[in-house]
Amino acid sequence: MNSKKYFLLLIFSLWVTLAGFSQTITNVGTDFWVAFPQNGVSSIVLKLFISSNYSTSGVVSSAFPGVNQNFTVIPGVVTQLIIPSGVQLVNGAEDKGIHITSNDPISLYVTNSGMASADAYLALPVNALGLDYRIVTYTTTFSASDQSSFSVVAVQDGTELTIFNHQTNSTSTVQLHIGQTYLVKGTNMNDDLTGSRVQSNLPVAVFGSMPLALIPAGCNAGDHLVEQMFPYYSWGKNFVTVSLAGRDASGDIFRIVAAEDATNISINGIAVATINKGDYYETNLTGNNSITTSNATMLAQFAKGMFCSGMITGDPMMMLIPPREQFLTNYTISTVDGFSSWVNIVAPDYAIGTIYQDGVLIPTSAFSPVPSTTYFGAQRPVDPGSHTFTSVSPFGVFVYGWQTTDSYGYPGGCSLSQIGTVNSVTISPPAATGLLNVSTLCFTAHVQDNLSNPVAGVLVNFNISGISNITGAAYTDALGNAQYCYARTGATTGNDNIYAECFGFISTTSTANWILNCLNPTGAGTIGSSQSGCGNFIPSTLTSLTLPSGQSGTLEYKWQQSTTSAVDVFTDIAMSNSPDYSPGLITQTTWYRRIARVECMSDWTGAAITDALEITVNIPVIPSVTITADFPQVCAGETVTFTATPVNGGTSPAYQWKVNGTNAGTSAPVFSHIPLNGDQIICLVTSSMTCTTNNPGASNTITMIVNPVLPVSVTISSTANPVCSGTSVTFTAFATNGGTIPGYQWKVNGTNEGTNNPVFSFSPVNGDVVTCSLSSSETCASGNPAPSNPITMLVNANLPAGITIAASAN
Repeated sequence: MNSKKYFLLLIFSLWVTLAGFSQTITNVGTDFWVAFPQNGVSSIVLKLFISSNYSTSGVVSSAFPGVNQNFTVIPGVVTQLIIPSGVQLVNGAEDKGIHITSNDPISLYVTNSGMASADAYLALPVNALGLDYRIVTYTTTFSASDQSSFSVVAVQDGTELTIFNHQTNSTSTVQLHIGQTYLVKGTNMNDDLTGSRVQSNLPVAVFGSMPLALIPAGCNAGDHLVEQMFPYYSWGKNFVTVSLAGRDASGDIFRIVAAEDATNISINGIAVATINKGDYYETNLTGNNSITTSNATMLAQFAKGMFCSGMITGDPMMMLIPPREQFLTNYTISTVDGFSSWVNIVAPDYAIGTIYQDGVLIPTSAFSPVPSTTYFGAQRPVDPGSHTFTSVSPFGVFVYGWQTTDSYGYPGGCSLSQIGTVNSVTISPPAATGLLNVSTLCFTAHVQDNLSNPVAGVLVNFNISGISNITGAAYTDALGNAQYCYARTGATTGNDNIYAECFGFISTTSTANWILNCLNPTGAGTIGSSQSGCGNFIPSTLTSLTLPSGQSGTLEYKWQQSTTSAVDVFTDIAMSNSPDYSPGLITQTTWYRRIARVECMSDWTGAAITDALEITVNIPVIPSVTITADFPQVCAGETVTFTATPVNGGTSPAYQWKVNGTNAGTSAPVFSHIPLNGDQIICLVTSSMTCTTNNPGASNTITMIVNPVLPVSVTISSTANPVCSGTSVTFTAFATNGGTIPGYQWKVNGTNEGTNNPVFSFSPVNGDVVTCSLSSSETCASGNPAPSNPITMLVNANLPAGITIAASAN
């Protein structure tokens, strides 16, 4: 007979806040597509249950008539919306997808209830949907019309499905537009579509269902089953289960579905089966259990019909069990009115004693161990209404309840991170030192996929052994990093080994050295010598000559620099934790020093500091030189001495003299040379300084003026010679190479006479000797002053004039 189940389901809402990490994918969202797979009875009531932490509003829409409506949500109050029963899926492709959008994040539950048959599922938002699914449903039923089934909703136009029917071992393709649904049913009574696969080119919502199911076979208490499937990327390998409370001890049915061949299954540490892709392993389990698989799997827990569970209460229901890789730290759940409700909790040992129910700490006595694990399980009765469960560490929550012939159940929530993409996990640092009772050491796991991209939002477990065993967990951030920090107390020193595990991948092992005394080095050690360079340059590595000494603990270094002096204004250099340091390109004089401490110190106070070394940046100088000549204008054949005066020549500059471009002289600052007219003299000086530019430097050019040597001469003449006594005679000097301003000195009988004039007049007496000395004004004159030729004057005496007349005789 059918169990009677009129199911008023409240909505589950989940909001998670973790220090340093915010879940990127959960069941909370603003955009959902859902459908109502067929229930096996009549008088159907279809409902949406919506809750939010925000005062918000939204829209429900569908191509099916009568679905469209608006809604509002008040925080803490569940909004219930009734949907026309005709929107139930019948078969094949139909336009019956239901779109729910909201202005702010909401949680959504969907119920399909009728006379003696009901079920519900947690809806997943569009951002949590995937491209690859496997189906879990059940087998036995009352009639051929209530077969095992699954359905799909397209959330975008152009959606193409590739469907593998595991029952018939056949593959088909289906084209869907946005909002269109597609229902696949078994062809015969007791067909089982569990393990069937749905692949798509675009994200889709997928549901496993059964109009009426008998669990197990032969237990005639049928009920509607439906769950929205988790996408393959969110499947896990590690599951912890707790039996359903409020019934007999005969246990519950579990199905494990594989997506890959050669999937090994162990229960409580004992290998029980190996299955291939699409296959499932079914078993009955009592109490607390751990299930591990070698590849990612999906797990469902089924309640038996009342006739097979002690005739106490309730009928079949199906509930997906998220893997512990998808556990959260904060849950808000609600129960269903009229049901005796329970919450199952599974938690690692380090979370026990930190889990609060409605703000009240759950006692450790409420938990019992799960075999072959460090996990514990608890069954907690809860009153009707909403409840919160919180902890600093991830744990799992599952909600269910009973009436005489009714039941409900659903996971309290989970992350939907892409745990299935994990391909590697590493841990850093490789070693650290901590001080007992003082330090907190932190280790970071880095999780990547097979393309070396970071995987965000996945749970990483940290395992510590050594002084004592510790386990912990953290979620990866957007960079794929998860950090776990811990401290040690007491007086027991020693080493811990730490490794990280995620999705079955295990990192290498890091070491934590715990010491009782944390002592900084008393000796700073020494670093390399000072250096210098010309202009912008890359100095050699600053090498550790001797390491610090006197410390207790693992050394940690920091390099500092100053551009002011060896003692002032030092600043830290980022990422310089090494005994040596390579400065790279420097552009100004800089001082460097190394400081060292032990890692267990809380700060750098008291760190040992080396003497500072100086890296000198010399500014390039420009050598130059000026030359002078002792006589820039000379006469032909004269020797000229040139002198070079360098600037920035250094202590031993080199000189290269050039005459008309040809090398001459020696490498000396003085150069002697007999020039020709027009000779050009320069000097190149090569500085001996270490930092120069434009070296060698060229001097100014001296162009020589060389005057020819001119012979000086003078001749004189007189206007008359001989002359009569008393006659004035004019003498004229004729100069050769006398220059523009010649000088004349007339002499009479060796005595200077006359003026500086080429003409001299006087009345000579007989025998006077007249000469002239010429002083040339030419620059280069020879025979200067030059004497003239002498003129000896002949002066005749004046005779008296008379006439004598004589007669001639005839």
